[in-house]
Amino acid sequence: MDLETGYTKIPYLTVHPDRITFHNQIIYDKIRSSHHDCHDQNCHFGKTTYQNNFKSNNNKNRISRPAKRKIEKAINYLEVISDKQQIYVKEIGKSIDFKLTFVTLTLPSRQIHSDQQIRRDCMHHFLTVAARKWNVKRYVMRSERQANGNLHFHFLCQNFIPHQELRDTWNNIINKLGYVDEYRQSMKEWHRDKFNLRKDLLKYWPEKSQKKAYLKGVASDWSTPNSTDIHSLRFIKDISAYICKYMSKAARLNKTVIKGRKKGHDKNYFMLYPTVTAGVKDFLKSNINCGRLWSCSTDLSNLHGGSDVIDTNISQELKKIQDSPKSRYFKKDYCEVLFCDLELLKSLHCVEILKLLNDFLGIRFNYSLQLTI
Repeated sequence: MDLETGYTKIPYLTVHPDRITFHNQIIYDKIRSSHHDCHDQNCHFGKTTYQNNFKSNNNKNRISRPAKRKIEKAINYLEVISDKQQIYVKEIGKSIDFKLTFVTLTLPSRQIHSDQQIRRDCMHHFLTVAARKWNVKRYVMRSERQANGNLHFHFLCQNFIPHQELRDTWNNIINKLGYVDEYRQSMKEWHRDKFNLRKDLLKYWPEKSQKKAYLKGVASDWSTPNSTDIHSLRFIKDISAYICKYMSKAARLNKTVIKGRKKGHDKNYFMLYPTVTAGVKDFLKSNINCGRLWSCSTDLSNLHGGSDVIDTNISQELKKIQDSPKSRYFKKDYCEVLFCDLELLKSLHCVEILKLLNDFLGIRFNYSLQLTI
């Protein structure tokens, strides 16, 4: 212990699937700690460190930096504890390799309820059904606004979900609020004189595809709108990075053309949905901050990682990682960070560091990496 400062610095590290952080843990002597008096300029545990600014608590429908990091951490852990499987899909008559399911859930017609009600009556219901129907226990969910103003959801889990079952389930849920009925009515009105080509969408939706969708719609009496999408991860090399970027991206700052009051718009976002009424825009604006922007299952929250004191063996392994061209090193005010993946740790034979992460996975998820290094 330093007698002048009254505290001891102990070097600690914390291991996560995509990074390692190391910092000094401060241990005060009993006399000095009772007064919280520290004059060392390198000690960051003074009173001013914990001042909270509650005035800037409004996220304005944007993911904050700490929330983005939590989303990324949950996704990284979910990928690590999800083993590859081979699933036989009856609809296509063959087996496919499977690890994670990443879906988007949308509204097939214009949103006429608040974000809060959509989340409460639709998304919460979907999570309940998913747990019962497909045994979904671990998930990450992100909600955001589409270019047309509607709320939609990205959902990631480690369970296989058949495409048609997903669509039927979601359509049944959202039709509690009348969104499928509204879609059916608008489609029948648009195609009242048989097939009616959407010329404004030809650049993105060819005539052949429009006719195919029309025939399917007529056959189902427009009762199964394309409100869900399962993203293919087959050719994605870094699945975790791809999904993290997809789910934690900032919300769009929409600039929409309003009928009667011309305003600029981004053609890339609003080619498909060029106009909304002023009333709809005002309604959506008044409800933009209702409810949570993301959530995850309980065991994917507060992920502290594997942690221990940095001894000689761990210090040597950290040096090997830092010297590797495949790692990235950052030094911050309060800690140092090494960005590296599990494959690099295995190739460098970082046994002690891998064991810390493996112990944490075993305690939190009852999962083992089954290391072969």
